[in-house]
Amino acid sequence: MKVRLLVLAIPTLILGITPASRAQVGGADAPAAESTAADSVKATPEPADDTKAEPGPGVTPANVKSIKLEGLIQYQAASSSVDSVVEFDSELRRMRLQVDGDARDGFGGRLQMDFDSNRARVRDAYAEYKPTSAVTLRGGQFKPPFNVIETTSAKRLPVIERGVRIRGVRQTTTSNFLIDNRYSGRQRGVMGIAKLADGRVTVQGGGWFGTGEANEDNDGKMLGGRVEFSALPLREETSKPLLLGVAAITNGFFGSPRDTLKVIDADTLIVEDPEYGAALEGSVEYGAYGLSGLHVIANVVTGDNPAALAVDRADLEFETFRGLQGWIELLLPVSSSILTGVAPAFRADHFDPDTGTDEDAALLLTAGLNLYVGANGKLQVNYDVLEPEAADVDGESAFRLQTQLLF
Repeated sequence: MKVRLLVLAIPTLILGITPASRAQVGGADAPAAESTAADSVKATPEPADDTKAEPGPGVTPANVKSIKLEGLIQYQAASSSVDSVVEFDSELRRMRLQVDGDARDGFGGRLQMDFDSNRARVRDAYAEYKPTSAVTLRGGQFKPPFNVIETTSAKRLPVIERGVRIRGVRQTTTSNFLIDNRYSGRQRGVMGIAKLADGRVTVQGGGWFGTGEANEDNDGKMLGGRVEFSALPLREETSKPLLLGVAAITNGFFGSPRDTLKVIDADTLIVEDPEYGAALEGSVEYGAYGLSGLHVIANVVTGDNPAALAVDRADLEFETFRGLQGWIELLLPVSSSILTGVAPAFRADHFDPDTGTDEDAALLLTAGLNLYVGANGKLQVNYDVLEPEAADVDGESAFRLQTQLLF
């Protein structure tokens, strides 16, 4: 009986929440750093004449000021030039349900659930408290403020994937590496956010367990922070921001609670305590998703590679990695009832996992076209080319098509 009531209630929830207004092309929300307050649930508007329509279905939040419910569906089809895998395949890339709540008295939170072809999982799950309009305290599971490419929402990516994702390819690129080695991606912890200088400076800092969305496996912890400066005054909603950012993060690898045995160039080490590695980032972003014209996101990242180890006498050392990423999108508005914007896009990502080793780097290039359909739809077409630096490793490519609906 409870299951039947839940099934009947879900359409009512969706229909009873009016989507937030979107003045930008493609239905993008106005660019904002770390929004914390959820939009209020809006009632169905009355008609202009004196004849009142029957009231539409509504939602009354339980013991909170407001809630916002958002859904995202991304369906993707892609080819692969690798001979050992199927040439063409498709998948449900993302199906997300997100709930933002304002619990009154400065408290709020977010719950985001993600469903794909193979599993269902909780992505964002955090609570927030705003003691003032300029300060936010957050705790739970969320992304640390490192790697501007990773912190950009999947629904606002100028290209389909953040890194290389060609079936049968093991080569990694910058954002893939940072996720795999626990420098970025969702973590469990706490963070503070402060807006300074009339909102033009944003400072973020916090601590996390450092094992991603998995349970803790060593005593090392993650600490990180970011400072962003809005270099241009935003006098109008259509003003293009220029954000300059620097970030640093450190995480502990290996070691207790279980001693880790490492064999490196015939040397054997027992790592008793966590070994800490660090990474630095400098970033720039001009424009914003959904604003017509040019939108550029770029960063350079460097630091310790826990997957490339060396021994200095009896000490364990990390080799140095370096990544450079750049994304460009040029959004051209279209006056049409269906097609609202056309945007060519380009991405370059050069990653070197060990700067002290020759011919181990790779370059990922992507050419794409984004078609914005209606207020909340998007069709993306990408062609990815991965070129390894090593002469004896073949380059690979993939054609990728993705549809997106936000509701």
